[in-house]
Amino acid sequence: MGKKSKGGIAVLVSMSVLLGLGGCGKPSVSSEGPEAGSSSEAAAASEEKITLTLRHQDVGAGTEAASEATRIAVERFMDDHPNVTVNIETLDQDTHRQKLRAEMAGGMPPDLFFNWGYAEGEPYYEAGRLLDITDALNADPEWKDGFVDGIMDAFNYGDGTYGIPRAGFIEGVFYNKEIFQEAGIAPPATYGELKEAVTRIKEAGYIPIALGNKEKWPSTFIHNFFFERQLGYDYFEALLAREEGYSWVNDDYIEANRKIQELVEMGAFPDGLNAISRDEGVALFYQGKAAMLIDGSWMCTTLASDQAPEGFSDKVGFVNFPAFEDGKGDQNTAISGFTSGYSINADLTGAKKEAAIELLKYLNDDVSAEFQFYECFQLPNREIANMDEEKAGTLFVESVNELNRSTAKLLPHTDVMPSGLMNVYYDVSQGIFDGTLTPEEGMEMMEKASEEYLR
Repeated sequence: MGKKSKGGIAVLVSMSVLLGLGGCGKPSVSSEGPEAGSSSEAAAASEEKITLTLRHQDVGAGTEAASEATRIAVERFMDDHPNVTVNIETLDQDTHRQKLRAEMAGGMPPDLFFNWGYAEGEPYYEAGRLLDITDALNADPEWKDGFVDGIMDAFNYGDGTYGIPRAGFIEGVFYNKEIFQEAGIAPPATYGELKEAVTRIKEAGYIPIALGNKEKWPSTFIHNFFFERQLGYDYFEALLAREEGYSWVNDDYIEANRKIQELVEMGAFPDGLNAISRDEGVALFYQGKAAMLIDGSWMCTTLASDQAPEGFSDKVGFVNFPAFEDGKGDQNTAISGFTSGYSINADLTGAKKEAAIELLKYLNDDVSAEFQFYECFQLPNREIANMDEEKAGTLFVESVNELNRSTAKLLPHTDVMPSGLMNVYYDVSQGIFDGTLTPEEGMEMMEKASEEYLR
């Protein structure tokens, strides 16, 4: 794991900022912002014409609000810095990931770019491609101190900070209240109740759990929960640290995979799920064809958008993933965190570097945080006063409440795996879900890959 310590994996993010829901404030996004440009005068005062490139991954269904948040921040920045032009490029997540790897290898990433922290971003840090923003944070205490405690862990490498997580999330189970009422069931609290729900929902004529897994990674949302509930996060941390006596090939992980294949055999998921795209899988849920969707709180945006029928989000509830009756770990943990955001190209110098840092501030100031919360339904990276529960929406508030009820906040497995191991995990997860791999074969693949990538 390089510079990361094992203790940094299970991040206990302070979410006290979200406990005050119910205020009457109605914040709006203005072109001025709260002293957004006051901390650095160099770029604003310069007469030098500067062009910055910025790339993000918010493109496609359900990402419109997040893309708008970036556009508004950039417009506010350019209004205050008329000598700077920002060219925005958008690529879908998979294309951006692949292109960024190639750009990093060639030494030519964009000036600012969406990046993933922890293990995925670590190779970019080790290659010297990320700008250390520690001095910029320390030079502006008001900006630095406004962030939620603990979120910078995602981009802390060595003694520096190399990016700012944009927003947080919690993963869990979205469920269609009308379908559950029709089937005569309540949201499942245990694995046994989940199996009963699958049976009853199928009898009612619906797909129990929506899933499109053509891209491989969507199924890992579910896989992470099965590993966590079956054996606990401490074991997973020990695996990544390559502690003696810890192996992917163990009875509990094999049992977790067996449970997944048990649900597949029960017809819990769409037929041919590995040939269905993620977007198509999500559509099964908001089209009312599937009763559940196991995903992250960012989906609150999609479910309340034009992609879904009007008023659909009012029919949806959210709960944490069910506990396993035979589970050995804490059964009330939440998979959540702040894991991705913007970084700056380390090659920038002079006025261009100063302008990029200033733009980073606009992307992560109080105005942007409010937009992320109220419009994107994402946990904000900055503390927000007088939050308005009505404006935030019932579904999003339910996800926040589930996070607050959890005993620990744990990062998704893929966010703390090196990219090579992560890609093998994608293959294994897809193989477990379509039955081309046995539970034993899948775990043997993970153990072999760990020997290669976790040295």
